[in-house]
Amino acid sequence: MRSSLTDNYYQYKQDAIDLEYDNEIEMTEEQFHQKWNKVYDTKFVGKGGFFISTQDHGTVTVPVCRLINAISDTVQVYHLVICDLDFKNEFVRDIKVVMRNDQLFIDDIKEYE
Repeated sequence: MRSSLTDNYYQYKQDAIDLEYDNEIEMTEEQFHQKWNKVYDTKFVGKGGFFISTQDHGTVTVPVCRLINAISDTVQVYHLVICDLDFKNEFVRDIKVVMRNDQLFIDDIKEYE
């Protein structure tokens, strides 16, 4: 999964996960927001895993995936609904995808929950 994320988004989300689980980082929540709020809307960072909190636990489907914004030829934002059928959870996400060197990378996931 790491190879499908931009370096910035990976570090941002990893900082958020470390902060959530107190993984021996020396960063307060305020410092996290100061570090990342110019790049990402930190109120949508979400909790737990990278995509959904029940990641790798059940059968997942994506019944909704629609383009909501084509920012440029190389940057698009998609609206997704992800359903975990086993745990009966639904997750609403907006995912920013960027193209670099003919490859697609996730550069942001707004987690609404």
